[in-house]
Amino acid sequence: MNNLDEGLARMESWMTLKHLDHKTRKQYGREVRRYVSWLRNHSSAHALPSEKKLELYLTDRAKAGCAASTQNVAFNALRCFYEHGLGIALSDIAALRAKRPAIIRRSPSRDEVRAILPVVPNLYGYPCQLICEWLYGNGLRVTEPLNARIKDIDFEHSQFVVRDGKHGVSRRVAIPCSLMPRLRAQVEIARLFWKQDAANGVPVPLPGLLARKYPRAPFAWAWYWLFPAKDTCRFEGVLYRWRIHEACIQRAFKIGVGKAGAPDDLTPHCLRHAYATHLLSDGADLRSIQELLGHARLSTTQKYTQVSLTDLMRVYDSAHPKGKS
Repeated sequence: MNNLDEGLARMESWMTLKHLDHKTRKQYGREVRRYVSWLRNHSSAHALPSEKKLELYLTDRAKAGCAASTQNVAFNALRCFYEHGLGIALSDIAALRAKRPAIIRRSPSRDEVRAILPVVPNLYGYPCQLICEWLYGNGLRVTEPLNARIKDIDFEHSQFVVRDGKHGVSRRVAIPCSLMPRLRAQVEIARLFWKQDAANGVPVPLPGLLARKYPRAPFAWAWYWLFPAKDTCRFEGVLYRWRIHEACIQRAFKIGVGKAGAPDDLTPHCLRHAYATHLLSDGADLRSIQELLGHARLSTTQKYTQVSLTDLMRVYDSAHPKGKS
């Protein structure tokens, strides 16, 4: 592994070419370095074929108790490193994938949602409660409102454009009327930050190479964050204004869960499950819910929704011969 740095550089170039997410690129790099460290402590594995090395490594990870998803991420990272970093084609490795166990997804009830949202605190002066209410109001992922730019909000038509969501999918959602006044107020707060940054020459980061193509766009109002962070940060040598970090929202929601006395395994993403489940129980069809959530497959939407025992018994009583009798 003397050519580790060169292999990582080639893998990084390939991932950049394929527009993989920045977090994915960092995680793959960490997994490769962990694998190299493991090889240094297992000299007996050096003479084995690459496929056998991978099998032994992933077996050790499984014995150490890592989750199936973690093991699969490691597998994908190392396959990418071998094939696109070192130029080594791997074969007969499909059997190394771990099977993720089926889990029952947690969907808070309406009463739990009503109890949690009003007591979510606005940590560090950020509008955490507004963001959590928006997560439930539109079934958003936690990063989707945080990534919102000013141009993505259309108050005239009460629409929000979710751009480059998971797997690069964009979609339009209707903004709940109850949130409109506070979102308008948040736009004015963002405007104050923008004026300050425009005067000081502080840009916002843009996706891809847009900043190179449009040099003034990082300073434009349309591209400014709806939820800017209070402090600037330095990335790759440039001082940027970033948006609120998702960890702030997760922490605030956890505090709200504790105050409401709700089950402590609830996370902000559970609000997305609640959104889908409550729509279904109110009579919405799965196909419409799929479009609202931005899922590519209907099977994914089915996993997001839970049918309550009351709804099941109502269907049974109305449709089953025994129920009718």
